[in-house]
Amino acid sequence: MENSSKEYQTIPADAPTTPHQILISNIIQKIENLPGVVNVSYMDYQPADQNDIQAWEKKYTCSMPEDLRSFYETSNGFALTWSILFDGHKQSLGRMEINSLINLKRLNDTRNVNGSIALDDLTCSDDESQYGTSRPQFDPSQSWIFELDNCNGYGKVCLVYKMEADSTSLISREIWFLDRSLGWHYLTDSFTKYFRLMIMHLGLPQWHYALTTIGLSPIAKQWFHMYAPIRLAVDTGKVDINKVMLQKDEPIRNKFDSKRLFTTKDDKPDKSIASDRRKPSSAKRSNSNLNKSTQSKGKQ
Repeated sequence: MENSSKEYQTIPADAPTTPHQILISNIIQKIENLPGVVNVSYMDYQPADQNDIQAWEKKYTCSMPEDLRSFYETSNGFALTWSILFDGHKQSLGRMEINSLINLKRLNDTRNVNGSIALDDLTCSDDESQYGTSRPQFDPSQSWIFELDNCNGYGKVCLVYKMEADSTSLISREIWFLDRSLGWHYLTDSFTKYFRLMIMHLGLPQWHYALTTIGLSPIAKQWFHMYAPIRLAVDTGKVDINKVMLQKDEPIRNKFDSKRLFTTKDDKPDKSIASDRRKPSSAKRSNSNLNKSTQSKGKQ
């Protein structure tokens, strides 16, 4: 069945709604109230067929986590994007996406061909992450890795099955972020928690890096300061999460001004600011007057 992208339309009050529809409605209403937002759209997916889910499990010989199964039984994927009016032009900014079932594929299911290097040949450091969990391995005898989201090319969100040593039994299923240098970063222990994280970060550019030791890029951090300042403070440990949970809505602290958002050293400053910079301070003026009087006395 084809999936069509369309702009969100409010669901009538008397129409039957599912928890999934209510969730979409709440997300979009929140984003639409953000400053500068001009378009919010989502991909309308139909539920995945039970036979397709069972075929996936049979193909990869593993059981799908219950929360992920429930998600696919409701919607065979998820895609929500939003844009802003930036300097007079519409610019895509937020993106939240979960692969459809057919695109939920194993990353480390490759084989060496003519001596070429495959993911199976790579060995990750087996030390623990900052959360005390062992890092995934590309070796399929230790981990099975499935791609949930390609993150527009700056990384991959993965469902990871870990196995016991010298055994084929799966011992855990976790969500990890794989950066472009093939470094692993633990996100959470369930798909449901990951979906909540994605929503709380509004799908802002490179938001996954806020949960890693690498951190956000300067540009991504600017977008967070504009649209999710409290979330950024929580991620960086500057705000107590328990206090934030008591607040219903996250206030927008900054007024959207695209002309002043990303200024560089080469940008010409505002005339009023430049004139203020040329004016010497009262302390400098007094010192200048004192030097002049001292010089005149010396001449006398």
